[in-house]
Parts: sequence; C-alpha cells; structure tokens
Amino acid sequence: MKKYLISALALVMCVMFIPSVKAEAAKTPEKSGNFVFANGTPITIKEKDGGTVVAWEGADADIDVDENTTVFGGGHKETDGIDFDSTSITMESGKVKNIVGGGLHKSHIGSTFIFLKGGEVTGGIVGGGASSFSSDTCSWYSGNKEGATTIVDDAFIMLAGGKAHSVFGGGEGISYTKKTEVNVNSGEFEYVTAGGSNGFTDDAKVSLAGTGAKVGKLQTVNRGTVEGADVYIAGGTVDNLYIGGEDAGDVTGTLNSVKVNIVDGEVKNLVPGKNKGTTLTQGSVNMNVSIVEGTVGNEGSLDPAVFAGIKTLAKFYIDDVPYTVEYGTKLSELPELDKIKTREGYAFSHFATKDDNKEYSEDTVIENGTRLITVFNKVSADANVAVPKTFDGIVGVVMLGIVGIIGFIGTSMYLRRKEN
Repeated sequence: MKKYLISALALVMCVMFIPSVKAEAAKTPEKSGNFVFANGTPITIKEKDGGTVVAWEGADADIDVDENTTVFGGGHKETDGIDFDSTSITMESGKVKNIVGGGLHKSHIGSTFIFLKGGEVTGGIVGGGASSFSSDTCSWYSGNKEGATTIVDDAFIMLAGGKAHSVFGGGEGISYTKKTEVNVNSGEFEYVTAGGSNGFTDDAKVSLAGTGAKVGKLQTVNRGTVEGADVYIAGGTVDNLYIGGEDAGDVTGTLNSVKVNIVDGEVKNLVPGKNKGTTLTQGSVNMNVSIVEGTVGNEGSLDPAVFAGIKTLAKFYIDDVPYTVEYGTKLSELPELDKIKTREGYAFSHFATKDDNKEYSEDTVIENGTRLITVFNKVSADANVAVPKTFDGIVGVVMLGIVGIIGFIGTSMYLRRKEN
C-alpha cells in the first residue's frame, strides 16, 4: 500500500510541474519600424530625457518610441505562430499610438495585462491580439472562431489615469478573445468597448468605480460577436452608455446577452444602441438592466419598447456600508440581514436612522438614500454563567473528590495497623 501511495504522489508531482505544451519563454523586446514587440517580457512605457521609452528589467538599453508607435505585449509571426503564457504592459507617462496586449497575426497568449497609470494613447488600447493590424504583406484571417489564429485566453485592462481615444477589452481584426475585463478607476477615454474592435469575444466585462473616471461613449459590442457582456457602473461619468453598439454606420456587431447594473456615478444617457446593425430591442437580445434611482439622466424618457423590464433599485446604507435592493423590498428581506445583526460580544437591539436616531422597523420598505445604523447592547461576560449550588456542578465534583481521597487515605492507614 505504501509503495502505491508513493507512486501516486510522484505522479501528482510530475503533473504539477509539466510546463505549458506550446508556450515559449519570454524573449528580449524588439523594435520593427513603428512596432515594438515585448515578446512576453513585462515592459514599462515612460518618459525619459524629454521622450518616451520602453523599458524592462535587465535591459541593456531602452527602446525609444514616439506618438506613432504601436506596442505589442506578444510577438509577430506570419506562419507557425508564437505563444507566451502571459504579457504585461504598464504605461506610466509619455505618448504612444496604440497598446495591444496580445501578439500580431499568428499568436496565442494565455493572459494579457495592461495597466495605464498615466500618459496618452492617441489611438487605442486593445486587450486581445491583432489579426489584421498592419498594411504589410501578411495574410489576414477572415474565418470563424474555431479557426482563429490570433488568440488570447484572458485579457485584463486596468485604467487608473492618463487618457486614450479608444479602449477595447477584446482583440482587433478577426481575432478571438475568450474572456476580457476592463476596470476604469480614473482617466479620460472617448470610447470604451467591452468586446473587441472586431472578432470574437466570449465573456466581456466593464466596470467603472472611481470618481475620476470619464468616458464619452461606452458600448458592449462594436463589430464581430460578443457572446455575453456585463457592465457595472459604481462611479465616474459616462456621457452615453449603449446597451449594444454605438449608433454609427460601421457598428454591426452581434450581442447575444447583456447585463447592465448602474448603482452609482452618473450616466447622462442610457441608449439602446445597435445589435446586428439595427436598433436593439427587448426581444433581440437576452437583456437584464437595473439602475439605482437618480443615476441615469434620461431615466424618465427611456424607451419602453427596450426598457420595459428594467429594474429600479434603491441604494441605502447600514453603518455606512452600501446595499442595493429592488424597489418594494423590506429591510427584513435583505439577504445579508442576519450577518449584519451578528456581532461577537453584543446582542442586537434594533436599527435606527442615522440622522435622528429613530428606531427603524424591519418591516419598512426601503427608500433610496436611506441611512441606518445598528444598535447593540453589550453582553455581560458572566451573563450566561450559572453559579453552581453546594455539591452541584464543579464544586460538587471537587468536594466529592476530596472526600474520596480522605476516605482512601483513612482506609489505607486502618489496614496497615491491622496487619501490624
């Protein structure tokens, strides 16, 4: 049995350390014309000596770039393809034209990470790869998702400053990005798209959380196909939020399902947008939209043909922690209520309004903007400890023990005297 256990453990250890089948080790970044290929090496774009450079750990020399440069996290291959486990691009300052998380033409990247802290991207930020982003002689792929030659498994974009004209969670051209996530905390962006500029995207998410985030147009799809999109707005400002794609002639993308949740911040206009080149309707897409009252500027004039099933939410606070529920929900129906009412060493008493400390019944329907506090009573340390009676509980056990010991000693002494 021991021999079998050791063999099984050895097999598990071997499996744990099997490297990626196709992934190559990161290579030294290189420049080709107006393109820089990081080749899987984590790089930083920043200002230096009045210009902009691409730098990386252990570099013999930085690569000089300018506002006409496109920076790729991956590499470039026309025939066999090139694969890396991951890529990482951080931009702190300076100016470039485009940032692409994946590779150019034939490539497969496990995960891409783009972190914009500052600087300016005059063109676009692309989380996936680029299958046709070039005017060179490379052939462009124009087939389906299953045969795509430019692939990224997971694309993640963090926007924490700076500015860019366009941000795409997915890829460019007929590329394939399996999962994308764009987080906007700060900065200025004319366009933000959950999916790619084209191609195929399975799962696309966009979230705005910071008060310093400013987006002109936010759309879920541009061209190509997005299987599912999820938009979460908890801060910042969006001028126009399109459930589908922007109302423009070249926006022809297909959106199969979408979820939009607006709990804070400001959305000036919530617009149906387009799906498959025509105006999006309730029946043309699997749609789930919920908004907190007061967060959408045109809330009172939303088209019922599109927004008939919209859920209006109430946002309220308990001990300054925000919660959102559908209108008509009682406080007693809040799923987190039992947890809120539990505090070690205290007994829950009641809820009260924060402003005037009036008791707030749990049967009250929650209104938007309500602020509550929890009132607890401290539990005495010995409140639940019963004082034992004589010969009862611990005291009784101790006394019986003492009596037993005395009896044992007395009996032993008596027997010894009798023997003598």
